[in-house]
Amino acid sequence: MGRVASAATLTIAGVGGPETSRPIFSGIVYTGAAGFRRFHKCREAKPSRQARRKALPAVLAAAVLEFPLSWTKFCLGSLLLVPVASSGADVCEVSAAKAVFTIPHVKHAASLDTDPMSATWKHAASAWIEKDCTSRTGYPDLRTEVRAFWTDTDLYLLFISPYHELNLWLPADNSKDRLKLWDRDVVEFFLGDDWTDIKHYREFEVAPTGDWVDLAIDLNKQKYEADWNSGWERQGRIDESKHIWYAAARVPLKAVSERPVKPGTKWRANLYRIDGLGEDPQRHFLCWQQTCTPNHDPNHVPENFGTIAFGR
Repeated sequence: MGRVASAATLTIAGVGGPETSRPIFSGIVYTGAAGFRRFHKCREAKPSRQARRKALPAVLAAAVLEFPLSWTKFCLGSLLLVPVASSGADVCEVSAAKAVFTIPHVKHAASLDTDPMSATWKHAASAWIEKDCTSRTGYPDLRTEVRAFWTDTDLYLLFISPYHELNLWLPADNSKDRLKLWDRDVVEFFLGDDWTDIKHYREFEVAPTGDWVDLAIDLNKQKYEADWNSGWERQGRIDESKHIWYAAARVPLKAVSERPVKPGTKWRANLYRIDGLGEDPQRHFLCWQQTCTPNHDPNHVPENFGTIAFGR
């Protein structure tokens, strides 16, 4: 993983569109979970997640890198493949009233499972993930239901994800964190209780195979903690006959907040799904609360998170 070079700027000549010179920190060297993804892909000469915008070809006449190289590895070729939006017409806009997911309290929860018809999910509330994170595009055929409720000790979530084809890490290994899980089909949810320091939150991911990763994110320090352990429980299941895969999670409330959770408590949150074969430009990046930030990792945008409200 690289280190951040201070005051670094990438200047691109001959590119259509308004964004021709910008701090490289915002687009390339952020070393949180998203930054790890970018460096991983750079080493393999693949375009990053931020390069996924469809129909936005990169037209680069020249590139000038204006900083002393301070990384052990740097892939300029991959950098040059990152397209820059030529028009903002397709980019979504975040409204002042961001998404709110109010979830009910359940006194006695059953054991965690991935069966949406089971008693475990009988009293859960539902939200839906079907829009592209950055553009006005919708994916009704991938419309993903998220069911949730909470108990005195835990937050429960169930993702119900229709699919066409699966993109999996195989063989599965549920015994430990699986980094780079985001490079295949996965659902993600980010949770944070700090409304002052919004760059501090937790990241959770589950794949159809049940592979998982949980991360402590602190964008102020440009890092994630892969060795952090939330103590959560998770499951994945694939129903090939229905072309639906399921992910269930039970997250201890204390893993996200040291403060007591009670009716009326609100957490900052977002819900995501990544789907599809191929490289990032061919894949689908869906958000419950759209983040609407082109040329940037679409998930790690805490200023555009929605809210989970703990109900009665």
